[in-house]
Amino acid sequence: MVHLPGHPSELNAALRQGRIDVSPSSSFEYLGGADAYCLLSGLGISARTQVQSVLLLSPVPRQELASWLHHHPGPILLSSASATASALLRILWHRAWQLPAVPWQTCPPGEGIRHGRPFLEIGNLALHHWVHPPDGWHIIDLASAWHKWTGLPFVFAVWIVRKASMETWRAALTQLHAALVDIAANLNGHLERLAPVAAALHGFPPHQVLQYWRTMHPTIGPEEMASLIRYSAYATELGLLAGTPTLRWFPS
Repeated sequence: MVHLPGHPSELNAALRQGRIDVSPSSSFEYLGGADAYCLLSGLGISARTQVQSVLLLSPVPRQELASWLHHHPGPILLSSASATASALLRILWHRAWQLPAVPWQTCPPGEGIRHGRPFLEIGNLALHHWVHPPDGWHIIDLASAWHKWTGLPFVFAVWIVRKASMETWRAALTQLHAALVDIAANLNGHLERLAPVAAALHGFPPHQVLQYWRTMHPTIGPEEMASLIRYSAYATELGLLAGTPTLRWFPS
């Protein structure tokens, strides 16, 4: 097996191309390519009340977007870094908020704010906006919006295993799964010690890093599975996915 860091979209491509065998990667990637994948059982990255790092930034409050768009026609900008978040925004836009149809346009991470239009940002760039809200912009946390609408957590990432790699790496994958389950069970006890390290690397205050980490959960249970299926069904209705797949797990 190889190790490869990167944005979610880069990890998705590496999985698809067989350059990596297993990754904490986009929920959308699994749902769109489930025939080629399995999921490491019980593991993922989900958020309920807020996530702070997957945001729609708008020049007006959400309730005023329809009127604003009437006077400022044009695209809504989607970060090219995440297919899962892009599809989530489109689902919320059409189904939860019932906003008018708009063109969607991708742009590189960090570029959206330059255009003066509503834009999706993820990751550290989004977290920076959450911690230091830019003047004149309204911030909408997409995990909060999903939970308010559905009552469910949102699953941003799952641990994806290529089926083609499972037999070759079965013993290693079994060990990895056991180690990750143990880490997930004991993670909360280490967050305060790790937060200053991450803060120094990324330029955020340690208390903000800790608050951010505590918005997320590293396990997948019945509510998270229900959320994945609902997300998949809505994405299928909008033509973003071909259908809702079965969730297949390793070890089965």
